[in-house]
Amino acid sequence: MLYSDRARRGAILAGWAAGLAFVAAAGFLLTNRWIPSESRILVEELPVIENLDLYANAGSMEFLRALHSEVGSFDDQLESERK
Repeated sequence: MLYSDRARRGAILAGWAAGLAFVAAAGFLLTNRWIPSESRILVEELPVIENLDLYANAGSMEFLRALHSEVGSFDDQLESERK
């Protein structure tokens, strides 16, 4: 009897520990996936941040859109030069 009580308590404790570990891992993975970190946002917006001084000197978005419609982007120019 004594052995079966210990085994039952051990199994219950192991079940709780496994459940707690699962919930902790699931919570970490869900929040890591759904809540963006500030550093990830900065890395995604790095090209804009690197050229922020140039954009500030451009004046307005209308000017940049008009320039893009007339000239195209630098990527378009690089591709045409490679061909």
